[in-house]
Amino acid sequence: MLRQLKTIKAQSSAEVVGPEDHGRIMTLAEYRAARGAPGYKYELIDGALVVSPNPIPNHDYWIQYVRNAIAAYARRHLGKVAHISEAAEVEVVGRTAPTRPIPDLSVYDAFPYPPPPSWDDVVPVLVVEVISNRRAAKDTVRNRHLYWQVRGLREYGIINPENAPLAPTLIALRRKRGARTWDERVVPFGRSYRSGALPGLSINLKQKTKE
Repeated sequence: MLRQLKTIKAQSSAEVVGPEDHGRIMTLAEYRAARGAPGYKYELIDGALVVSPNPIPNHDYWIQYVRNAIAAYARRHLGKVAHISEAAEVEVVGRTAPTRPIPDLSVYDAFPYPPPPSWDDVVPVLVVEVISNRRAAKDTVRNRHLYWQVRGLREYGIINPENAPLAPTLIALRRKRGARTWDERVVPFGRSYRSGALPGLSINLKQKTKE
């Protein structure tokens, strides 16, 4: 994953990239060696650098909401969740060039110890994205296709706060055996959704997490 620059003094011989580098062609080695100017998220998609602004507070609120719900589920269902990350790269094989999207949230049902040297060595069973008003197509179109190509990734949740920031809908995409595309469900705010990837996990964006 492309490293973030904390301060100007933290710069080294590694190349620094920023929003002006959006769309730049990079190798995987160049991407991983580079340092990113703060305030942005950097992904490598089909060999091109994709730069997005860091999430606004409302975006982050919903990610933490879901993370807390999954963490509470993990405490009640020992052994079902091995790792939760907000920084994981997901390797998408079979593309024309290296592709490593970084979900807002990645959940693993297996994760080795010691941790692996690369994110390419593990695959999440569930990923979650919160739609950004400035780049909604990234989550609803681009990532829908990319995550479908990841073998072992069973579920993709999209939180959509565009029309109601405090009452978002949940778009749940579930992989079914033999299917050629996601099984999609749109879950209104206040309704519960039962995960297919994590049996016993129920997400309701209106309810407070129960410990």
